Amino acid sequence: GVTVNGIARWDGAQWNPVGVGLTGLNASSPFALAKRPQGQVIVAGAFDLAGGVPVANVAMWDPSTDTWSALGSGMLQAIQTTVFDLDVDAQGNIYAAGQFASAGGTTLARNAAFYDCFETPCVPDFAEPAGLLDFSDVVAFLGAIAAMDPDADLAPPIGSFDFSDIAAFLTAFAAGCP
Repeated sequence: GVTVNGIARWDGAQWNPVGVGLTGLNASSPFALAKRPQGQVIVAGAFDLAGGVPVANVAMWDPSTDTWSALGSGMLQAIQTTVFDLDVDAQGNIYAAGQFASAGGTTLARNAAFYDCFETPCVPDFAEPAGLLDFSDVVAFLGAIAAMDPDADLAPPIGSFDFSDIAAFLTAFAAGCP
């Protein structure tokens, strides 16, 4: 068999690990799964590491990058914290329910929480690493313009790839990422 560390995916023929899975003190306690329309998988339960990333009972796995990430500061309670149920709406917003007193740093949660997953986009960030603007982003943007990638269509008229898109990119690049 294959080691999957608390979470696995079926490819039609065999079970496979989801990244390096859930590890840490409560690694065997995932209770809920949900998939965002954008493809990421949300896992919740009682665990503290996902793919080696410190998390607080809820994490997101991105199959396109095979990486895990924390969802904010997660769900916390003084003694026992468990997320028992998840749901995702059509926009990718995540709803969680369980035994927790705070979610994302707010104590107003009281056993139910909402996480919108929408970060302020960094328009000119076209290349890895995310959040760092450099010449690679310029090269990637020019490649996207040449390929008529809709992500590079930054200015009206929409559907037209021209100098106004390049000017919009350069303005956003000069402003930097939020």
